[in-house]
Amino acid sequence: MRKLLVVTVALAIQGCAHRTMVITGPGEANRYDVDAVLKANPVGPEEAVKPVRLGADERASFSLVQIRTREKPHLHAAHDLFVNLVRGEGSLLMVKRVSSTVFLCSLVPMRAGDSSFIARGTTHCFINRAGAPSVAFATYTPPFDGTDVVPSLSREVEEAERWLNERQLSLQRMDAWIMLKEGGTSVEWGVKTEGESR
Repeated sequence: MRKLLVVTVALAIQGCAHRTMVITGPGEANRYDVDAVLKANPVGPEEAVKPVRLGADERASFSLVQIRTREKPHLHAAHDLFVNLVRGEGSLLMVKRVSSTVFLCSLVPMRAGDSSFIARGTTHCFINRAGAPSVAFATYTPPFDGTDVVPSLSREVEEAERWLNERQLSLQRMDAWIMLKEGGTSVEWGVKTEGESR
């Protein structure tokens, strides 16, 4: 009886253990154990970002992306991107150009389980705020070969961060219209924020 109880408890514990999986289609070949993929493809100590391609079909490609620190602001000119944060937490910055001097900007906190759709042409970057690398499952349409990464608005993002630092603000969430002044690097903000002082 005691042996049966021990076996039952062991099976119950095993049944409660949850492996994080990503699934890209039917069949065992399209199921990926996140731990196994990360173990086989560790992000190096000097790497800010490491993508690992899982597969593709004629319509989309699928990758696990590890973010140790942060991405550089960039856009994909010919690809839409759907991201599900599998592990970790951070902030997703998205910027859309409205005119030559006006941008719509959002800084959105993300935790494991959160998702985002990033339309082609949208400048974006993920800033890791976890103690370990965050991990995202990324789906690109059409299939992504790694070359459609266009640096975008790096100066503007740096200026926005400098503006926040000067005012000793650490924003947790921001939605803003940003207008660059003619001939200079100064910025005017129309900001709706949920933030906190440092």
